[in-house]
Amino acid sequence: MAKTSKRTLKLIRFQRELERRIEKEGSYTLSDYAEARVSRIHGRGVFACKRIPRGRRIIEYVGEKISKTEADRRSRVGHAVYIFDLNSRVDIDGAIGGNGAHLINHGCEPNARSEWDENHVYIVAKRTIQPGEEITYNYGFDEDNYERYPCRCGSSKCRGYMLSNEAWRIVKRKLKLNGNGAKA
Repeated sequence: MAKTSKRTLKLIRFQRELERRIEKEGSYTLSDYAEARVSRIHGRGVFACKRIPRGRRIIEYVGEKISKTEADRRSRVGHAVYIFDLNSRVDIDGAIGGNGAHLINHGCEPNARSEWDENHVYIVAKRTIQPGEEITYNYGFDEDNYERYPCRCGSSKCRGYMLSNEAWRIVKRKLKLNGNGAKA
């Protein structure tokens, strides 16, 4: 088993404090623009605490940096929801030592998107986000095991699953061929 870094231990302590503060106080400030609190979409979410202009970096997505092999192992046990592909060698697991950015929920009509370079992942506003509005981005899952990832975003254009646009086209065709009522 790999040794846990000082950075990861610090982030784990932060995450525990974050969870405690949301439960006790109702919210926790994550960045100049965002706070975590209870969400109607899925337990907890991240909300704009002031107006966020289009193109603004809202928060960096941080967590334990892990190998592709470890990411694959965690994905096989159903832990893939919080894993971001960082580069050709490393992924980030926001569920282990994250900074609260992992609490941003999926949305089928998202107001934010992910943006990354070789070493960092950021959540960036796709459009102006108003104070109090829940911040969402498309998780972009592929069509494999899509049933395991239902969406509860509540959008009038909700697909029912947390899928990338391409994966949704594939699943929608499959559902239509099988005679299931897919949302258009």
